[in-house]
Amino acid sequence: MALFKNMIITSKGMALYAKAQAGQQIIFTKMQVGSGDIGGQNSASFLGLIEPKFNIPILTISPNSELKSATIIGSINNSEVTESTYICEIGIFAIDPEEGEILYGYCNAGPYGDYYAPASQGPYSWNYQVVAAIGNAANVTAELSELNYDYGIINSNVGFAVLSGGNQKEINKEVDSHLEEIALQIKAKADDVDNSRSTAAKDVTGALNELNSGKSPVNHTHSFNSLESKPTTLSGYGITDAASIDSEGKIKQEQFPTSMWKHLASAVITQNTAVVSVAGIPPEARHLLIQGTAVSGGNLKVYLNGTSTAVKLCTSVGNHSAINTILNTKPVDGYYISNGDATLQSKVAYASNLTSIEIKDAGLVSLGVGSAISVYYK
Repeated sequence: MALFKNMIITSKGMALYAKAQAGQQIIFTKMQVGSGDIGGQNSASFLGLIEPKFNIPILTISPNSELKSATIIGSINNSEVTESTYICEIGIFAIDPEEGEILYGYCNAGPYGDYYAPASQGPYSWNYQVVAAIGNAANVTAELSELNYDYGIINSNVGFAVLSGGNQKEINKEVDSHLEEIALQIKAKADDVDNSRSTAAKDVTGALNELNSGKSPVNHTHSFNSLESKPTTLSGYGITDAASIDSEGKIKQEQFPTSMWKHLASAVITQNTAVVSVAGIPPEARHLLIQGTAVSGGNLKVYLNGTSTAVKLCTSVGNHSAINTILNTKPVDGYYISNGDATLQSKVAYASNLTSIEIKDAGLVSLGVGSAISVYYK
C-alpha cells in the first residue's frame, strides 16, 4: 500500500472551502490516482494530477461536524488495468459553482507508492479513505458510485488470502511466508538425499567387504537347457534392404536394391549416345546409381560433365551390355566411380558440381535407339 502523508488543499480548494463557510454546498465528485513525480513543485497550485492514471469512484461520504471534516471512501479494482502501474499520487475533486470541477486536495507518496497489478495476474482491489477539511459547511455531499467493494484474492497452495485496502504489503508477507515454507521443504528433501546416499554407500561397501572375505557364494549350480545363438546376418534381424560397402565406406557396385534409391533423371538413347542431365542433384545425395540396358557391339563408357576422359562401365556380353554402376559422392572429394576396378579409383576424381552423365559406345556403333538410361540417388 502506498504511504500517503497529509493531503494539501489546493488554491482552488481553499476558494471553495471559503465559499462553503458562507453556506455554499460542497459536492465531491471523485478521487483520482496517478504516477507523477512531484519533485520540488508546490502542490497548492495544482489544477490536476501530474500524471493521472485511474479515476476512483466514491462509495461513501460521512461528514463530521465536530471535527469539521468529511471522511470519503473510494474503491477501484484492476479489471481495466492492462499492465503493472506505479501509483504514487492521489487527488480528490469537487464541484465549484463558478469554476466547475476542481482539484480540491492533493497528496504524493513519492518513492513510497504502490503498484497496481494487471488483471492477467488475478483480481485485486484498492480502497482509499480521505479525510477532507470542510470547515463549517452546512451541506456536504458526494457523487456516489453504485459499485460494490471488490476484494482481491490470491491463490496459494495452502488456501486463499483476502486482500482489502491495498495489496503490496500483504502480498509481500504472503510470498515471504511461502518462500520460507519452500526453503524448509527443499532442506528436508536435501537431508533425505544425503541420508540415502550415506546408506547406499554403506551398503555397497559392506557388500564388497563380504565378497572379499568370501562370505558371498562364489559357485553356482544353475544350468541351461539350451542356448539360442545370435543371428549372423542382417536378414536374421529382419533387415532386408541393406547394401554392402567396401573398405573405404563406398557402396559396392553389385549392391543396389531398388527400394533404397530415389529416381533423379532418365534419358532415351539416340544413335550411339545417351546424355542424362543431373543438374538437380539434391544436397543430401551421397550416391548416384546409373542403370539401364543397351544393345552394343563394343564397350560402353561414361563421361561426366562433357569431359574427354572416359571410364569403362562394363564389357559387352554377347550383344548386350548391362549398365549397373554407382557414383559415390563425398562432400570434400567430389564424385567417384565405384565399379570394382581398383585402378580407376586413383585416376577418376570429379568436381562436386556434376551436371551431366553421358553414355557412349567405344566402337561408335548403335546403342539400341529407344532404350533408356536412368539415374537414381540416395
